Amino acid sequence: MLRSQAGLLTRPLRLLTASNRVLPLCNRRLTFCTKASDKVENTSTSTSSGSSSSSNGSTTNKNNKPDFWAGPKMLLSTVGSIGVLYVSYYFYKANFDVERTKQLLKQQYQQWPLYPPPGPSQAELITRVDHAGLNQEMMDTLSTWFLYEDNRRQHGVSRQFIIETCREVLQLLDSPDRNFGDDLNAKCDAVVDDFVAQGVGRSDEEKRLSGCTVNEVSRLLSALFEIHGGGDDIQEKAKNNLIDEVSRTYREQVEMARAFQDAIKFEPLPDISEDEADRAVLVLELEQYQTELDEGKCDDGRKQWLQEEIKEVKKLLNEMKK
Repeated sequence: MLRSQAGLLTRPLRLLTASNRVLPLCNRRLTFCTKASDKVENTSTSTSSGSSSSSNGSTTNKNNKPDFWAGPKMLLSTVGSIGVLYVSYYFYKANFDVERTKQLLKQQYQQWPLYPPPGPSQAELITRVDHAGLNQEMMDTLSTWFLYEDNRRQHGVSRQFIIETCREVLQLLDSPDRNFGDDLNAKCDAVVDDFVAQGVGRSDEEKRLSGCTVNEVSRLLSALFEIHGGGDDIQEKAKNNLIDEVSRTYREQVEMARAFQDAIKFEPLPDISEDEADRAVLVLELEQYQTELDEGKCDDGRKQWLQEEIKEVKKLLNEMKK
């Protein structure tokens, strides 16, 4: 009995001792949890502040970054404003006429160094004569002779005719009567071959029969003159030969024309007065109108007009008889 009571008395003491042992451990655990929670709060606070500071920093960097297109935009707006004022000035100068404004702007643009002055026209280039080293007197004589022969011949001046003229008239190519030597003949033949090669056609014969220009003839003569030594003396001789050739052919044509006029003599037409001529015309008109009316192929309106014209013509004929 006493043992049981003593056990009951010692149990609270044991519980108290155990609680004293457990209490410090709980306090330590509570302190650790408190520190851990404080550390987590500090970490989240620093993270949120860091993110907010980084976002604020990026926003600040974006605001401070220079705009790349600011300069081009300013330049385009300035150029556009100047262009509008420029066109408006010429529009006012043209009395608000659109077509006149276009003409003024075109004239102004053509004066800029970007637009070089216009060159010679195509017609001027075609009609321009290339002297090719010939003096002015020789070139004038050659042009006159060329035009004369081109008009005189049915198919114009051919390359073969030019070659024959150089051989027979100008005496610049070899012939049975003249021989300049192998070297000189070879050079002349090369120049003639180049002249023939510029003709139109497939074969050599077709090219020789094709036409040519004064520029091509002047270049041919200049090359032949150089082969024969050049100088004004040879050009003077060639000029005189061309003049003599024109005179000779002209005299022949005049004599042929006179012979033709002498062979064919027409009787002179009789003199007819003006009244007789008018009367003949009226008679011819009357016959034409009457023939058309008798055929009956015209419509009613045409018939009525013919009848009125016949009456008018007859009236005029009667007045002329009086």
